[in-house]
Amino acid sequence: MVSLLDMPDVPMNSILGHGGPSVIFPLRKVCKNLRDYIDRTMPELNISEISIHFGYEKIEVTWAHHLEDVEISYMLQGNGYKTVCGEHENFIESVDYMEGFWNDYILTMKYQKSSLKRFHLHLCNSPDDGVSKFLEQYENSGTLRTQYLDLGSITATKFP
Repeated sequence: MVSLLDMPDVPMNSILGHGGPSVIFPLRKVCKNLRDYIDRTMPELNISEISIHFGYEKIEVTWAHHLEDVEISYMLQGNGYKTVCGEHENFIESVDYMEGFWNDYILTMKYQKSSLKRFHLHLCNSPDDGVSKFLEQYENSGTLRTQYLDLGSITATKFP
């Protein structure tokens, strides 16, 4: 049986270069050798837009790629957090939802070499300490190259 790792570099790089986040990140989990290959070659994700909605005990992020939009929610749950991506749900124990989000964000941005068309950050009904922690992490996450930057914030106790 032929292994994915037996594939020559040129077709492998072509697959990785056109696949996007939903191809690259699951392939990183297949085996250590494939993860090492992907980390060494650093294929471009070609994400055009990132939208982050930071709410009360929940972060929703959308990674827009020309083939698809990947939507992931990170929610505080018990002593850990739950992620929801499409029909798939995972529970990660003993890790804060914000830490889980930042681990994924930093890993994703490591593969994003080109400028984004748009970066949208919306803070909504978040506790002040949560916003401060989020913005501190955002500031330390590295340089963001984008054509358009949208920032928004809303705090409401009641909706009509």
